[in-house]
Amino acid sequence: MTSTAPRFGTLLCAMVTPMHANGDLDLDAARNLARHLVSTGHDGIVLSGTTGEAPTTHAPEKVELIRAVREAVGPDVILLSGAGSNDTAHAVRMAEQAADA
Repeated sequence: MTSTAPRFGTLLCAMVTPMHANGDLDLDAARNLARHLVSTGHDGIVLSGTTGEAPTTHAPEKVELIRAVREAVGPDVILLSGAGSNDTAHAVRMAEQAADA
């Protein structure tokens, strides 16, 4: 029997979304936090989930966050992004935007 690595890695972290006092995303802090998570052994990062302020950020902010974190951690780290919504069409658009980011 052969064994393969789990598809999503062995250690994922639901990352908080750093924000400035005025409510804007703090992308520098997000990059630094993502790098720290990877340097301490995380295989992947979950962005824009309920831990990551998904209900309080807008679609363009979610895309900005994904791009900033991807830039910080490189192509080999698994990124998962929340795309939930009560509106199916909106959820599909969010998932497509996350995949494109």
